[in-house]
Amino acid sequence: YACSWCNQSKGTDLAGLDPENGRLVRLFNPRKDRWATHFRWEKARIVGRTATGRATVVVLRMNSPNSLEIREALIAAGVFFDDAPDS
Repeated sequence: YACSWCNQSKGTDLAGLDPENGRLVRLFNPRKDRWATHFRWEKARIVGRTATGRATVVVLRMNSPNSLEIREALIAAGVFFDDAPDS
């Protein structure tokens, strides 16, 4: 459920700190959570909607400079689709 970069960033972590309030919260679980509940798109950037989403974005480094650069190039080429799975 994760690219190798995100998987390596996550490691064995099951939780992370919500950057909004510093509380320890569980990370997004793609087998149980709905993507759209926890995340939204702002162009090429993934934004956490919930504490779980915000912590996951940070721990998995979902908006690393490299990830943003790739998504921006895909958007410019007209091949990036930001519709997330509903599961």
